[in-house]
Amino acid sequence: MKILNCIGIDDEEDCNEYLRECCQKIPFINLLGTFTDPYEALPLIRSGEIDLIFLDLHLRKIDAPVFITEIPEDIQVVIISAELEYKIMDYNMKLTAILPKPYLCERLLEVCRIASNCKPK
Repeated sequence: MKILNCIGIDDEEDCNEYLRECCQKIPFINLLGTFTDPYEALPLIRSGEIDLIFLDLHLRKIDAPVFITEIPEDIQVVIISAELEYKIMDYNMKLTAILPKPYLCERLLEVCRIASNCKPK
């Protein structure tokens, strides 16, 4: 399985902490950082090092449907949200997966496997 370089963006630090804990248990995930401010993540996103972003749907400064336009198309995005999946689909974003909050680390592992299989060779 290919190693995926990832970041997490959630304006709630406890959610970022949980993501870090879960990612430590997944051997093919390399979490390069977590951010509460999506704009602080942009330099890393644009660096070409990122394969996957875990992105909260509703951030204080900007919502994911707007922010996702700043993300290069070759980067996979997993939306993490307490909002119902069908409502997220209404935003018509290109997503690898939707991970409902609260989630178990096992469910994150499943989503990461999907992303790893989607990664270009």
